[in-house]
Amino acid sequence: MSQQRRPLFRLVVETKACGKIGGRVESDELVNEIRGGGMVFVPVRSEWHATLAERDEQLEQSAERYAKGPIPAMSPRDPEGAWTSWQREWTEYAALRGADPSDYRLCALKPGHKRIVEVTALALRALLDGTAKGDAAAKPRLWRLMSVIEGFGRETYLACPAVREAYERLFGTRLPQAISATLKTP
Repeated sequence: MSQQRRPLFRLVVETKACGKIGGRVESDELVNEIRGGGMVFVPVRSEWHATLAERDEQLEQSAERYAKGPIPAMSPRDPEGAWTSWQREWTEYAALRGADPSDYRLCALKPGHKRIVEVTALALRALLDGTAKGDAAAKPRLWRLMSVIEGFGRETYLACPAVREAYERLFGTRLPQAISATLKTP
């Protein structure tokens, strides 16, 4: 008689958080096998939890503090001040993020990520409204802010009205047309 090895239970993931994961143990195969042998078996619900050994609670707390901090005021009447405020914000966020962040670090920074996206879009809007269309000094700053927003993901980039306006100002064409032109294969 050959005995096949098969799993008697499996771990079902029900909750995920930064550095934590948990769920229940599903043992239907084991219960059915025991009951099939004529035994009375009453399963008790079993749960499991795992925590990342290298969890950085200080990072998580710093990210929360950063996310809950006040959004800097940015006015089109002071594009230089908006640029300076954005640079300060970016420096703080970049210090939290690090040069080569792990998946865990990026997860822990999600609240801060939302904030830096918002601050970057505000800075871009302040620069667009506070500088003339032909202002050569503003172009590198517009480009920098657009590329930062692009780094936050394609959906964020395409959904930002200030990005579309900046793109049109810098390149003289609408963003969707420019993107579809770059996606076409020769």
